[in-house]
Amino acid sequence: MQASNPVSLLNAFQNEAGKNSEIRYARGLYDESDLPDDYFERQKFTTYLNGKKTDGIVAEIFDNNACSGNPIHQQVVDKIDLTFPNSVFKNLPKANFAIRFTYFINCASAGDYKFAVAGDDSYRLFVNEKQVLNRWENQPNTIRTSILHFDEATENKVVLEYFQKKNPRCIRSGFNNKMDDAKKSGEILKQGVELAAQSDVAILSVGFNSETEMEGMDRSFHLSGGQDQLIEAISKANKNCILVVNAGGNISMPWINEISGLIYAWYPGELGNIAVAEAVFGKLNPSGKLPVSFEKEWNDNPTRNSYFDEDNDLHVKFSEGNFLGYRYFDQSCIKPLFPIGFGLSYTNFSYSNLKVSKESIKSGEGLEVSFTLKNTGIYDGAEVSQLYINDGKSSLPRPVKELKGFAKTYLKKGQEAEVRIKLDTSAFSYYNNERGGWITEPGKFKVLIGSSSQDIRLEWAINIDGNTK
Repeated sequence: MQASNPVSLLNAFQNEAGKNSEIRYARGLYDESDLPDDYFERQKFTTYLNGKKTDGIVAEIFDNNACSGNPIHQQVVDKIDLTFPNSVFKNLPKANFAIRFTYFINCASAGDYKFAVAGDDSYRLFVNEKQVLNRWENQPNTIRTSILHFDEATENKVVLEYFQKKNPRCIRSGFNNKMDDAKKSGEILKQGVELAAQSDVAILSVGFNSETEMEGMDRSFHLSGGQDQLIEAISKANKNCILVVNAGGNISMPWINEISGLIYAWYPGELGNIAVAEAVFGKLNPSGKLPVSFEKEWNDNPTRNSYFDEDNDLHVKFSEGNFLGYRYFDQSCIKPLFPIGFGLSYTNFSYSNLKVSKESIKSGEGLEVSFTLKNTGIYDGAEVSQLYINDGKSSLPRPVKELKGFAKTYLKKGQEAEVRIKLDTSAFSYYNNERGGWITEPGKFKVLIGSSSQDIRLEWAINIDGNTK
């Protein structure tokens, strides 16, 4: 779904800056997936037809999804920039058809070449009989690129296969010498670094987009297209570097200690960039907290050994068991980069005066917890207080603590308030497979109040009496 009236980050900052600020813009890098508008139109191809070399591309159409058997139609096209049903092909099936495109690249000198394919539904690219791109699956319009090295004075065969199940839309493909991209990337990066060095503050927007992160695919844990190098160059040119990240999950952050601020904007929607600009300029106080833990590296993730379907059996084993996310980091010696519940603010909050409605309860009963929260800073703001429960002794392995409640409290500077969180019996229960249900074991528990899972400010011990239920 396309946003009807999106506001870009640049426009949001321009609108929020006011007359006393000057917003200047420069592109930071040339993204591999961000191709020029005429990329698929300007290509020139050569191929062989009936044993004779000719300009263009041989296109073979099949009435199946595997490009198998004899084609039902064959013709030469001048480029692969096709939109269906209005294409150069006659009598093309309305659905469930495949096309095989074949052309050749003659390299006078050795060099790296970038191949790009954009299409909906399925495509796969072969170069010299080797598969280099594979998106043979149901998918929206997706761009993928591959870099290959060709030797001097060689002729290289390129085959692109495309399958459309229904509602055909488009298939596009092309190539260019990678030196063109390298030159362009260097020029763009130089301009960005020069502008950052001339500015009071450098605001850098990085991350992924609808082409590089989507449902039905796994994107890299690392930022793509040289973005890490861009961040390092900009932060070195200007120590007041604020980073805005658009991503659906965590990323590797080797530069985290080199930047002055990080706003994790996720994918905020068509007006979300307005909120980002208002936070940067102080119109609002950011009060968000992470809903997950951010690991430092992918190898620190508890699902690393079972996330990918290495044997292609379409079965996933949950090897992490109960110890997912913050539960894993609590019981291991590995510290996350940022724990669940973490988030900075322009103000500070103090916690005090923890109370519980009962210091001893029976199995099956609930509890009310209260404490005093005070805004001790100089800005109005909100705090998300979190309540965790620690089971001192359990007959089965359990996490060190589990999140059982939270409350968001808005306070003006200097203001304090009593925060109340109610817990029902589920807060002290866990599922027992052998007994086939949820049970609460008697014993000592701790009520933990914190600003994040690793910033516990208050704690209170309670006792649960009675039989296990």
